Amino acid sequence: MYSTEFEIDDLLTRFENQTLAHEEWTHSAHLAMAALAVLNHGDQALDYIRTHIKRLNTAQGVVDTPTRGYHETLTVAWIAVVRAELKTISEEDTRQKKVNAVVEAFQDKTILLRYYSRDLIMSLEARHGFVEPDLEPLPH
Repeated sequence: MYSTEFEIDDLLTRFENQTLAHEEWTHSAHLAMAALAVLNHGDQALDYIRTHIKRLNTAQGVVDTPTRGYHETLTVAWIAVVRAELKTISEEDTRQKKVNAVVEAFQDKTILLRYYSRDLIMSLEARHGFVEPDLEPLPH
């Protein structure tokens, strides 16, 4: 959880500048950045997060392979579920409270298995391009 706005600003700056260390690019950091993308970029959140994840991966020397690197369907799906979660949070709440609520709500990394079978979400097709869920539609 992020205890100050400074921590959130620092994460955002290091993400955008590709100086976030690989070991800091955790599930929680991914969630926080997804929340910030939606909050700061609205309808352009997906383009923003996609571009910056790829840049960060390049800066960290992460090579895309069948099991590692950028994953398009995961990116699209997480933006969708994060966007839906943010709609349930009061607009009056602080950015810190919104980011922390998203991080807390989605600590379970397997939540996307509600929408996707494991075989589909782990497929090369899903990694390299967006595929629609096969179990339940993503939230809007």
